[in-house]
Amino acid sequence: VIFFAVILFVIFTTNVIFRGLASWALILFFGMVVLTLALLGWWDTIFGWAGGLDVRLNMGGYLVISVPLFLMWTFVTLVYDHQKFLIFDQSQVRMRADIGDGETTHDVTGITLEKKRDDVFRHWLLGMGSGDIRVRVGGPNAVVFEVSNVLNINWKLETVQKLLKEKQVSVAGR
Repeated sequence: VIFFAVILFVIFTTNVIFRGLASWALILFFGMVVLTLALLGWWDTIFGWAGGLDVRLNMGGYLVISVPLFLMWTFVTLVYDHQKFLIFDQSQVRMRADIGDGETTHDVTGITLEKKRDDVFRHWLLGMGSGDIRVRVGGPNAVVFEVSNVLNINWKLETVQKLLKEKQVSVAGR
């Protein structure tokens, strides 16, 4: 029961975004409900109401569920997520939003970077210090671009902000 509760909780909280206090409240509420029902021994009664549901797995059952989930997570983390990216230099930012989509180039004048790192579960517990970056590029073709679950977000934002502060200087020939 705990195995399925954890899997369902992870799937739910990684697909439905809760930020700030709502994230903490969800985690505490879910944990309290599961632990209270376990300590009171009510899980058997609850499953009895569900038609005598009896959940039992051997090692094969755990592996049939866990290995495909791990492989999907590995593919998404190491391959799919790397297809959406931003490349910054002093004068422009290049963006690719979707797989198979071309890159768009925008001037960095008037650009704003916003860090969203207040989803306790996705960014701190599962994300190991990750966060979301929202980039707004102004001008005649205003664009908002968001990259989710960026690891080492603080370091990357500091690097981009230092880069944007620098100006390219060219010295005319003598």
